[in-house]
Amino acid sequence: DMYIPYPKPQETGNREDCRWLLLTDGKDNGIMVVADSLFSFSALHFSALDLANASHTYKLEPRNEIILSIDAQQRGLGNSSCGPVTLPKYCLDSKSYQLKFSIRPYYDSPGKPEVMAREKLPAY
Repeated sequence: DMYIPYPKPQETGNREDCRWLLLTDGKDNGIMVVADSLFSFSALHFSALDLANASHTYKLEPRNEIILSIDAQQRGLGNSSCGPVTLPKYCLDSKSYQLKFSIRPYYDSPGKPEVMAREKLPAY
């Protein structure tokens, strides 16, 4: 449900400033991703390459699997090709970024996901 059918396919559906995310099937089973800091993500039935290689939306063939992309940061919109450049506050510095996160199994549970996301996992 995150895909937006732009006239020219491109990366889409990104969610910003997340602390955790939950992907489940129709039976409330899935995975929970929890990070130590804010992150962004998208979950699509297309890879970035699928989107880049398609000249029109109708040429896209959705995959059965979901491609989950997790990013420490993403640059804001704008590139001067047909509009203004990205505002400086939304640009990224040329440096290394680090994101620490865990991927946890999630099962139909009486607990609320937002509470479960705060639980510490045992160290192995």
